[in-house]
Amino acid sequence: MIVLPTRGIDMKGKIIIGLLAVAIVAVGAFVMLGGGSDEPDARYNYELTTGTSFVGASGFTNLPDDGKMYVFASITLSNDKVEDGIYLNQYDWKVSVSGIEYDHCFDSYNHPQQPSGMTLKKGEKHSFVVVFEVPNTVSISDAKLIYDLFLKEVEYDSTL
Repeated sequence: MIVLPTRGIDMKGKIIIGLLAVAIVAVGAFVMLGGGSDEPDARYNYELTTGTSFVGASGFTNLPDDGKMYVFASITLSNDKVEDGIYLNQYDWKVSVSGIEYDHCFDSYNHPQQPSGMTLKKGEKHSFVVVFEVPNTVSISDAKLIYDLFLKEVEYDSTL
């Protein structure tokens, strides 16, 4: 509860102060919830494939740990509204397989299409790959990619 010092202010002044406080809270909520726009800040599309190796940017062959396989997420991301850009990195992505979430694997940094170090400017679209390691006993038929862009509205768009 917000308590405003109102001693010495007549009823009309108290009403104005109250309405002003409500307006400030409403504007803050409006901004925090995306400004009332139904359009997302960014959109993405992806395709998941599996593999047992890949040749990295260094020219060496990368292999998953014993009992694991790679899941390659080929991603297209579009920055529709983020004015200061979207910094691309693997940390924002997870793959969910059979209800279990997996973070990107270290080998992802050696993939020739890895995204680290790039800022996607407003209006730009970029494609890249994030690599995950999952047990080789799972099926990725029910897998899905999860993207969490802090304090931004992001949605999957199959048309990208």
